Amino acid sequence: MKKIINNRLLIACLLLAISSCGKAIKDKNTAKTDSLQTPATIQKVVAIAKVLPESGIIELSTDQAGIVAQVYKQAGDTLLAGEPLIRISLNNADLTLKQAEQDYLAQQASTAAEKAQVAIYEAEYKEKKNSLNTTKRLAALGAETAQNVLIQERELAVISGNLASARQQASAAENKTNALATAAQKSKNQRDDLIIRQPHDALILDLSIKPGEAVNNLQPFANIAHLGPYILEGEIDEMFANRVKMGQQVTVTYVGMSEKIATAEIIELAPILANKSLFYENSSETTDRRVRKFKAKLMGAEGLLINSKVECSINIQ
Repeated sequence: MKKIINNRLLIACLLLAISSCGKAIKDKNTAKTDSLQTPATIQKVVAIAKVLPESGIIELSTDQAGIVAQVYKQAGDTLLAGEPLIRISLNNADLTLKQAEQDYLAQQASTAAEKAQVAIYEAEYKEKKNSLNTTKRLAALGAETAQNVLIQERELAVISGNLASARQQASAAENKTNALATAAQKSKNQRDDLIIRQPHDALILDLSIKPGEAVNNLQPFANIAHLGPYILEGEIDEMFANRVKMGQQVTVTYVGMSEKIATAEIIELAPILANKSLFYENSSETTDRRVRKFKAKLMGAEGLLINSKVECSINIQ
């Protein structure tokens, strides 16, 4: 009986040793990015990364300072291409537009008057020319004097000169009207430019202004991300930098967790080493070791939030 118990104890010890050995081999083949293990013995490296839009996070600003008159969207909203985001009120822009429109309307009236004067001279010219032709026929028959013919010819010449001058003035007035119309449209466009729009579909990540608040020129007031796929931006320790290659597969988990939440593929590698970034939030996580930055295309990343901090297990075999 004692021999049987000893045999069972021996078997249990052997199983425990085999299990411990397997775990040791597995741990030996996977390293954190700050591991000091020899790179040749490592098959997988765990790196820290952040979830980001493929186009990055974009800061919005304007070159016009003013007061926010209206906010059309809020943080978390989707902004379709061409939709307004905010409208900035500038009193000077409104006044400039109003003045330009008034100048245009006044010039339109002046141009209309010049054209009316041309029409009057054209009618007088036609009437005087017909009268002159009649006088000439009568003079040929001896029923009218040559002096009357001469007088009417001089009168027709005066009317002709007045008509030419009126046409020139009407043409100049028309050109000025067109110029003022262009100026009014330019003023309107400049005012409309104060309505901030996005040329691409985007997600509003942060919008820090409200109606009535001032916006300074070139001061960011919102963060957006173009709608599209997400990527990972992460860092590999310099010890393993040369073993990370394009196309290598990545298993993504939450920091400190083992359950896979997505997969990815390395699509970009930095050509130089850099200092560790703010991925490392505690002073104990930062060292004087350098890193190689990488980007990975995410697959099956539903539910991941922008700026989520994740762990990437990269197969560097």
